[in-house]
Amino acid sequence: MKKLLIALIIIVFALALAACSQAEENAPDRPIFLIREDGEELTREHFLADLDYMMWVLETNFAVFDVAYWARGVDMHSLAADARDRITASEHLDEDIFLGILMDSFLPLFGIAHFAIHDAELNMRYYNNVMGFSLPGWQDVLNMPRVRGFYDPRIQELMETFEMSDMPPGDNMAPSSEIIEEGKTALIRLPSMQLPLVYGLAILDFYEEIRDFEHLILDLRGNPGGFESFFFEIIMGPNIEEVITMDIISFVKAGERVIQTQSLLAGTANIRFFGGLRPIDEVLAENYLPQLNLVDMERMTHGIAGRLTVSPRPEEGFGGKIWMLTDGHISSAAQIAAFASKDTGFATLVGDTTGGNFSGPRLLVSTPNTGILFQFDALYMIDSNGRPLEAGTMPHHFNRDGMDALETVLALIEEGNY
Repeated sequence: MKKLLIALIIIVFALALAACSQAEENAPDRPIFLIREDGEELTREHFLADLDYMMWVLETNFAVFDVAYWARGVDMHSLAADARDRITASEHLDEDIFLGILMDSFLPLFGIAHFAIHDAELNMRYYNNVMGFSLPGWQDVLNMPRVRGFYDPRIQELMETFEMSDMPPGDNMAPSSEIIEEGKTALIRLPSMQLPLVYGLAILDFYEEIRDFEHLILDLRGNPGGFESFFFEIIMGPNIEEVITMDIISFVKAGERVIQTQSLLAGTANIRFFGGLRPIDEVLAENYLPQLNLVDMERMTHGIAGRLTVSPRPEEGFGGKIWMLTDGHISSAAQIAAFASKDTGFATLVGDTTGGNFSGPRLLVSTPNTGILFQFDALYMIDSNGRPLEAGTMPHHFNRDGMDALETVLALIEEGNY
């Protein structure tokens, strides 16, 4: 009996060792970073370590690392090399100079998968709105002592020097509408989705006015995004008769940061993720994705299923054909609107490929020495053919020579080419 017990203990111990070895083999290598002690003065080596840490996090968690290169021409290794050269060459170096170097060197990456480095103004906006627009883990990161130690005095300085006269004159971001041809063609401009739903009341009234028209043109050109719910509630919802569902597949580079914050995969008002992270080989084997970039998949480790759902609204909408004008400045929530409109057949897109900047829920990360924050979207989201949303959505019709998107769609309407 004793021999059997000893044998069982040996077997269990061996299995435990094998499991640990397998976990270590699958885990990404984490370099040993130089971390300052509390109260220790920052040195050039600490700043370089923060740069290396940021790049390590991006390498091991940023799913669209390669898309940034082939779709947007941004080589992150070159950006990091530029920052390293500046840090090394800087005769006088402090936290503010370091932040300036990071902001300047990584500027080409801003606007790709919501990547950003927080200056005092951005941090203040996030901190003050944390309950309204945070994701799991954000509050903990925003309130880390080293993070607050960096940002609080700079936010205080910003507030002391801020004057209302410093505010640039804002453009009118409210939607507008017009009738192009009485009884036939109407237009709604959506310059932003950073709008409360109350702005949609005028659009709902406009639907009644144009209900018997043949064509409605939605102009999303230049729309930087905001709340995706505005589009689905006010634009799509009244103009569908049945619930629309779209299955969305996403891939992920499941590094340390993604694994720590898997709770962020809850989704949004219209997009829900389910089933958890699954090995990428299983996901690829189950789906036919003719436009999938297989080279990008070499970076991925897992896939996750999602579903976008849009419900019809009780208000009666527009009854004719819907067009959407697009350009390369459409991003974020406007990107998901363009993608959903094309994949569901809700609208015919005319113009140029959209700007992307939408890759699912967002991670917020602190550098260990300075406490400077950076952020990025966690997923590699694709359309039904496998094209990443970060690379933009291509229209059904590109702009004709010498014409902008509106002129092109009016020509298509006149020719009956739809």
